Amino acid sequence: MTGMGEDVWGGEFTPSEVDEAVASVSDEVLALRKENEILNGCLIAEQRETDILRAKVAEQAGVIETLKDAVHGGNVRIKELEYQFRGDVHMIGYLGEFPIEISNMTPADWAIYFIGSYGQIEGEHHKVWVLDQVARILHGTPVKSTEAKWDNGTVELRCMTGEPTPEYHQWVAEGRDGEDGPNTYDYDEGTAP
Repeated sequence: MTGMGEDVWGGEFTPSEVDEAVASVSDEVLALRKENEILNGCLIAEQRETDILRAKVAEQAGVIETLKDAVHGGNVRIKELEYQFRGDVHMIGYLGEFPIEISNMTPADWAIYFIGSYGQIEGEHHKVWVLDQVARILHGTPVKSTEAKWDNGTVELRCMTGEPTPEYHQWVAEGRDGEDGPNTYDYDEGTAP
């Protein structure tokens, strides 16, 4: 064990050497404290700069979302105008719809026809309508067909389901039935395109 005034290597220090060492260490501690204060100041400045940049990024993200919404709204309006234009042009020379009989289609054929003809139309409400039409057909609902004709010779096949069968209504009722009674769950027929 070392005594007072001895260093760990066995040497002795004079009080003035101890005072010098303490003063030197105190100066180093003060220098380190000043350096630490400077670094803390830099860190605080960096944090402020980071906060400012984050705020700017959030602001820009809001601007981007606003622009996306505006573009989407513009695209929707363009589609509406295109549809209106096609409809206006489409009706020139229109002669009407004429019933036709298609007898070689099974319910499965009609289901595939409806999926292929209408299943790709945008909008969940239209896709839900296609699912409902397929359910109606597979539960025996008849499909009625017409040909739309124009004076330029254009003919367009149009098909729609007829009056739903009792089997379809029973299937819907069973799907809505639940722990809270016959109307526990909703059934959405969708929207025709």
